[in-house]
Amino acid sequence: MRLLLGVATAMLLAAGPASATPPVLVNDASHASSVTVTDAFFSHGSEYGVPIDIVCVGFMQNGPNTAKQVGLSLAYVDANGVVIGVELLYAHGTFRSGLRAGGSMARPVDNPFNNGNCHKSIHEGRDITSSFMYRPRGVRDAVAVAGIVASAREVLYEDGSAFRTDDVPKTGDKLPFAIPPPAARVPFGGPLYSVSTGVTVPFAVRDLVTYGNHGDICYTLQNGAKEALLVRIALVKLGRDGNVVDVDESHSAGRFASNAPMGSEICSRVKGRDAGDEFFVETDAGRVAVGRVIAVPLREEFVDGTVWDNPHPPRAGESGGTFL
Repeated sequence: MRLLLGVATAMLLAAGPASATPPVLVNDASHASSVTVTDAFFSHGSEYGVPIDIVCVGFMQNGPNTAKQVGLSLAYVDANGVVIGVELLYAHGTFRSGLRAGGSMARPVDNPFNNGNCHKSIHEGRDITSSFMYRPRGVRDAVAVAGIVASAREVLYEDGSAFRTDDVPKTGDKLPFAIPPPAARVPFGGPLYSVSTGVTVPFAVRDLVTYGNHGDICYTLQNGAKEALLVRIALVKLGRDGNVVDVDESHSAGRFASNAPMGSEICSRVKGRDAGDEFFVETDAGRVAVGRVIAVPLREEFVDGTVWDNPHPPRAGESGGTFL
């Protein structure tokens, strides 16, 4: 099935909550697993008008032989670690023992489901946000997914042997789970996207949503106490080491009321090259893989003629942790 992008984003994103945030993906410490998840890329899209949540998983299978199929149990948990639903991901390919298999995407990137490393689920609820929204069976309202806890369900090896288990999480189980703070260093996979909380500013980025591939984003803004005419944010790109490698700027102009959402969503393309499992930018030092992109408020121009500028604008070479 082909992933359809850019469908009615104004309707889907405009009312996203300020507390929206992507889930985290962690390994299941309570169930035996022959597979170790190394990273995840979270995105959104639409198929036939139905909004979907997408997670692309990087992993290593640790069995004795090369595998041809890896099945993962993805337990969707709430903030308390209670399993609200279980999804199954089946990846097909050649998976050598101890080597990372990344979340593969087509080129050009328009369908992230070509080898099974990416998994989709229906996005329940009225609006698309960076949060994954899941409706547990028998529950009326959708629940935000705080985390995805992964463990092996089945591994088929090329020599005909197999690993299989029914000892996987089930809906209602409570799993060991904690949300780690966002790290500036992201060693593998596509970039993670964050909203800066490191500076007190007169306006805020409410939510930042990725659509389909690694560089297509939409974000929403919330104004502070003063009417404004223009806002500008920085899309700060961090390398694998957590340092700033490049900065894009995006802006919106209009008449923005005080203490109110600043129009509908602003959609933009993060500059770079999408190479399937990674996203690169060109620098003076050569091609650099991007591990995280942070939306940082940069400038606001007010109706009364005054201006606010970020006293610490991001610059290449400095630590990206400052902006998380």
